[in-house]
Amino acid sequence: MTPEPNGESLHLIDATGYLFRAHFAIRGMKAPDGTPTSAVYGLVQTILKHVRDARPTHVASAFDASMDSFRNELDVAYKAHRGAPPDDLVLQFDLAEQALDVLGFHPLSCEGFEADDVIATVAHRARGSGLPLVVASFDKDLAQLVREGVRLVDLGRGEPIDASGVLAKFGVPPERIADYLALCGDSVDNVPGIRGVGPKTAAALLRHFGSLEAVLAEPERIRDVDVRGRDALVEKIRAGAADARRSRTLTGLREDVPLAIEVDALRYGGPDRLAAASFFERLGFRRLTESLRDGTFFEADASR
Repeated sequence: MTPEPNGESLHLIDATGYLFRAHFAIRGMKAPDGTPTSAVYGLVQTILKHVRDARPTHVASAFDASMDSFRNELDVAYKAHRGAPPDDLVLQFDLAEQALDVLGFHPLSCEGFEADDVIATVAHRARGSGLPLVVASFDKDLAQLVREGVRLVDLGRGEPIDASGVLAKFGVPPERIADYLALCGDSVDNVPGIRGVGPKTAAALLRHFGSLEAVLAEPERIRDVDVRGRDALVEKIRAGAADARRSRTLTGLREDVPLAIEVDALRYGGPDRLAAASFFERLGFRRLTESLRDGTFFEADASR
């Protein structure tokens, strides 16, 4: 990813998502004291490469404060199928936040909210700043944040996409992503949606009706939509209206997380080199430690 042409940008990173991805991609690494470090290593590598390539002027990394949020109070089945995270990953949660802190990537979290809500809140606060925003995540929920000046990228998997890219990928514009997921559900998060409504049908309904509430208000009009099984679909929508509305609450992002930080405080000033070198030496990340100590941090590949 190339830097912004005007040199200014704010990048909001779904650190929890990439920590979990790293855990399943890299296994077996341990610090000299035996503490598991594979997920921390993968997370640090992923974000460092992105920051070195994109050169954002402002950065924040969002974490889930815990495995539960207000959504679990709304629906006990929300993410219930995932089970508890592995013990060797749990041991790395605090280390991951510490790692991103000493690197200057401003880790943020808030009890009762998910990383997605933290990102949505910071994006909301930043809208008047004039800073171009990049949201770094592979979570489709965050596509609803895309708009003029806000793009979405999955780190290491391609270039950022804008509103037209979201439309091409999902068949609906960013402002309808939560409605889309409320209709077709999201198996990743155990969001039910409406039984029997798939992604293509959900997109077709929203293109015709404009919103979830319009679909639920006049389900008999579904017979005018070019989709298969229209008569059966009318009954599915009627029967699943309550599930759809609950799903809409689960998939919608909160922009009112009480974060005690302002956008100006997210300016990236580089790592705290002494603290970072000491921290990564303790984890056994030898090359990263050396690059911090000899001043080649942004030139080094920071491999182990």
